[in-house]
Amino acid sequence: MSHDSSVRILLPVLILLVGLAGAIIIVVTRPKVEQRPVSFLPPLVRVQTVQLQDIRLSVSSQGTVVPRTETVLVSQVVGTVQFVFFPKIDADNVVAELTLPLGTPVEVTRQAVMRLEETARALETEFGEDRRVLRHILASVGEQPGRNESRGPVAGQALFVGSHLGEVNIELVPSENRTASSTEIANRWRELTGTIPDAVELVFTSSLFSAGAPINVQLASADYEALKRAAEQLKEKIAQYPGVFDVSDSFR
Repeated sequence: MSHDSSVRILLPVLILLVGLAGAIIIVVTRPKVEQRPVSFLPPLVRVQTVQLQDIRLSVSSQGTVVPRTETVLVSQVVGTVQFVFFPKIDADNVVAELTLPLGTPVEVTRQAVMRLEETARALETEFGEDRRVLRHILASVGEQPGRNESRGPVAGQALFVGSHLGEVNIELVPSENRTASSTEIANRWRELTGTIPDAVELVFTSSLFSAGAPINVQLASADYEALKRAAEQLKEKIAQYPGVFDVSDSFR
């Protein structure tokens, strides 16, 4: 067997083995779970923190690749090639999902959704004609179509419907035709909107895929009132850290 033939056979095998190793890492890796007492929470509350971490696979090689091999590798590979699983993918839609207290009149929800619309349109003015980012805006009052579509119906009924729910979906100009990423647009939209009074949850999403919330803290207690107070205190504390946003809890 010639040297050229050996290289042509070994390179695809090596690439296949690297992919297989990455798949094994995904299967066997578990989120980091940490339990510890928190000084500012009631003593009856136990805290379990789950952190989702990026999984990185590094392949180091050094040497010269024969120019006649049919691969996409450059003629010389030196250093480290890194693979990041589940990276953030720029989306062509940015969505704001609003949840107000259960039983909120639809007119109150409508006013809050109108505010989200106004700040969304302000993005167009802010970026200017040379940096046009918006194509269409779809506002919904009484439901959250994005969540219903992503999670699907149960027994033919939508899951996220009610007078206290609202959603604003911005369709962006395709990513190849704009300089601002969907994450940058979502962050600026969040800043322009600020705080909506009485909002239980206001979440801005801008990634095509998501592996879950970067920070997930689970509280457990037999005392419901203590648990509720602990959740409020924890939200206030977490919100003080730079770069943390869209803080919410599962109490509804």
